[in-house]
Amino acid sequence: MKTYSKPFLSFIISALFILMSAPSEAVMGQYGMIEGDNINIVDINDPDGKDGLIAEMKVMSPIDRTWDVMTDYSSLPEFIPNLKVSRVIEKKGDEIILYQEGVTGIMMFKFRIGVTVKIVEHHHQSIEFTKVDGDFEIFEGEWRVVPLTYDETLIIFTLKAKPKFYAPNWVIRSIMKRDIPLGMKALRERIEK
Repeated sequence: MKTYSKPFLSFIISALFILMSAPSEAVMGQYGMIEGDNINIVDINDPDGKDGLIAEMKVMSPIDRTWDVMTDYSSLPEFIPNLKVSRVIEKKGDEIILYQEGVTGIMMFKFRIGVTVKIVEHHHQSIEFTKVDGDFEIFEGEWRVVPLTYDETLIIFTLKAKPKFYAPNWVIRSIMKRDIPLGMKALRERIEK
């Protein structure tokens, strides 16, 4: 797979968006609740402009196992599609500085995106993250875990993201709606393994 530099990709993506003046009917129809493979996705439209998504799924696993897999940050690239690097830079108690790098794109254009986040873990409850540095103006959210029974856990993922390069909101949402379920399915497979 060929990757392109971010300035070149920004130029190409901007040119594509000028040519494509409006989103397709298929993309416009994605707003609201989507159910597929038992992963539900809902749009977030905040008045402050921090748009994003909430995704949720059930896993057949006790909360201890679920939490252990989700917080083994260095192992995430082994099973999350398109995640190439996940490295703990610093850890002080429940606060972690984590660098992650992945590959994403639109159509035949693929590019690497990196972000450093500050994570605050609330044991067996949530993993909050906020951007410290990287290719996003906004990158924040949380992973929340809720035990439903002894061997079933609900995982709720919230993400608000805006890249530093120009892209219409509908394109960013379309990419997130494609990439997030893939990552969540892979997470579920690892947890239930």
